[in-house]
Amino acid sequence: MGKDGNQILYRTAIAKALSDDVVVRGYSLRSLIGDLSIAGMCYLLIKGERPDRNAEKMLDAILVASSEHGVRPPSIQAARQIASGGVQFQACVAGGILALGDSHGGAIEEAMVLFDLGLSGVKAGRSVKDAAAEILSDFKARKQRLPGFGHPTHAQDPRTTRLFDLAREFGIFNDAGRLAESIAEQSQEIMGRRLPLNVDGGIAALLTAMDFDPKVGKGIFAAGRIFGIVAHVLEEKVREKPMAHLPSFDLIQYDGRELES
Repeated sequence: MGKDGNQILYRTAIAKALSDDVVVRGYSLRSLIGDLSIAGMCYLLIKGERPDRNAEKMLDAILVASSEHGVRPPSIQAARQIASGGVQFQACVAGGILALGDSHGGAIEEAMVLFDLGLSGVKAGRSVKDAAAEILSDFKARKQRLPGFGHPTHAQDPRTTRLFDLAREFGIFNDAGRLAESIAEQSQEIMGRRLPLNVDGGIAALLTAMDFDPKVGKGIFAAGRIFGIVAHVLEEKVREKPMAHLPSFDLIQYDGRELES
């Protein structure tokens, strides 16, 4: 029950609206505006504390790396197709976000869980290399795809390389990053094929290093990708004709039952 005797409907430790301000995790929103970046605000909202400057810059870099990868990804394809149908802007953006899933942005959470498991072995005294080898051997034995590794376009994902360089510069790189790198380095020997660390795996390693809960992995990727989605929806609406990207009928093959005579 509340102080006035009414039943409590919600509990939140995130924010409270006042008549002249908004309290966010114990801070005045008015004071945060103009003082904290969107990445810093993201950190504060999720973790409940203001980041130091390097953590803020690292999360900012992660959001930038998540923001864009061309027209091909499902999140952009979905948003642009919806926009092509003349749908309201916010619905187009929502459609793009809904296209994020286990195969597109979802590997971050899975990889974070995997890295946490590997790091528990490291904390128990195993070497990073041995922990990485055990992960690879386990996935090989189960014939499962390793989340956060491999990419159809990039033999070496440039986004991951840049993020790891920054993590070292900011003093954030730790055993989570070393574990991810060791998995990639040993993949050829153990799995029989080279599996480069992709941006999902790189982000997962850095979020793990920053002690984020794995459950936020998809959300942080979505937070970065939404800026790209907005740009693509706008371009579709102002530059393209309605239904502009649908394939012509001669490119579609019908292989169902024919009309019965």
